[in-house]
Amino acid sequence: MADIVLTGNTSGAITVAAPAVAGTNTLTLPATTGTILDTNSSLSAPNLSGDIPIASFPTGTILQVVTVQPDTGLVTFTSTSFAEVDSDLRVAITPKASDSTLIVTCNYLFGGNNGTQMVAMKLYDITNSTNVNTSALGSKQQCNSSVRDMSYDVNDGVQMQLQAQTTSGSTVARTYGMYAKLEAAATRYFFANFSDTGALGYAKPSITVMEVAA
Repeated sequence: MADIVLTGNTSGAITVAAPAVAGTNTLTLPATTGTILDTNSSLSAPNLSGDIPIASFPTGTILQVVTVQPDTGLVTFTSTSFAEVDSDLRVAITPKASDSTLIVTCNYLFGGNNGTQMVAMKLYDITNSTNVNTSALGSKQQCNSSVRDMSYDVNDGVQMQLQAQTTSGSTVARTYGMYAKLEAAATRYFFANFSDTGALGYAKPSITVMEVAA
């Protein structure tokens, strides 16, 4: 193994050692004045730039969070087959890794209109036309939540949260939304109480995707 020894002005020396391997390799030095780092050096945050390789992050690291909170107003819903509640309530994400975990969460106010019909709700991958981590069980609807709210009157309201996780599978962009389905013909309300009085509320919904390193 050939070495190059750089002798200091007053004392000491730095040895540049080439490994004893076949082939020719090139070490390119920067055309600027500065300090070369080694395994014992530290680098301050202001000097960092560019993207850190995803493989460098430990399992459980949050790689990115994308969230949308649209101003939808009151949405009236009557569909007896799964349909998107509001197209403004969508979130798009381009995963940074193909093996990461995507956690999709949707929060919103739901009004049951004092009705007896069940309502199934689910998170949906619109790009790939697939549910987000649902399973079949007999004749039941595949969904992320199901509710019957008949507490008092037309202004019945409950705060809902849907959450499901899936594997990214690729780094291709995809869009998620929230879908619902009525058991039978009826009317339900999303994101606000039906009547317009100071005693009632309107809460903008939100939908979020968090990507977590595998």
